[in-house]
Formats: sequence, C-alpha cells, structure tokens
Amino acid sequence: MIVVMQREANWFVNNILSISFLLVIIALTACSMTPTDQQGRMDVGVLTLLAAITNKFIVAEDLPKIPYRTLIDVYLDVCFVMHMLIILSNVVVLEFQNGYGVLDLGSTSNSRSFWLFLSIFASFHVWLCLLVYNYHMDI
Repeated sequence: MIVVMQREANWFVNNILSISFLLVIIALTACSMTPTDQQGRMDVGVLTLLAAITNKFIVAEDLPKIPYRTLIDVYLDVCFVMHMLIILSNVVVLEFQNGYGVLDLGSTSNSRSFWLFLSIFASFHVWLCLLVYNYHMDI
C-alpha cells in the first residue's frame, strides 16, 4: 500500500504570503504621498510594519516548529526589510526636503525610492517564482 501525502500550499499562500505582500504594497503607497506630509507617510510605514509583526506572531502559532529556516521565513524577512527601507526612505526624503531647503530634491528622491523599492520587491518575486519552479521541476 502506498500513501501519498501532500501539503496544502494554498493555506500558506492565502494566510501568510498574500497578507505580507499586500502590507508591503500598502507601505509603498507612502511614496505616493507628498514629501511635506511626513506624518502621514510615517503613519503608513509604521502601522504596516506593526501589522506585519502582528501577522507573523499570529501565523507562527499555526506553523510547525522546525529547527531550520523555510522559504516562508525568508519571504517574511524580506518583507520586514522592505518595511524598514520604506520607513528609512521617508526619513531621507524629509531630510532632503528640510535639510537642504529644496523641495524638488525631496520629490525626486521620493520618486526614485518608490521605483527602487518596487523593482527590488518585483525582482525578489521573480527569483522566488524561479526557485519554486525549479524545485517542482526537480521532483
């Protein structure tokens, strides 16, 4: 008798990956705010980071306790790094705006940081898809 067991990957995608993905996308909307709305930008960045941390604690209860890092752990870490980079970019935009007195420099760095973070996040997802695809091709 052969018993075939398979993990239900949809649960992980729906409850962990998609929520973390959406939180990073929401955090990226801070880059669409004007550089003068610093409080709104920081509110979005910090609140999405707190939501991501809360999501990780809630989901950690349902994940199996294993001694090694999984792809989900790597994904969540990248999401946390993205949140921190977005918050730091808000500080940099504020410094360019206030420290140098040139609003155009703040707007330029705001636009550049948005496209930089979006390209980093998109590149990570392309790498992740290739990794998962290659893993399934090996099986």
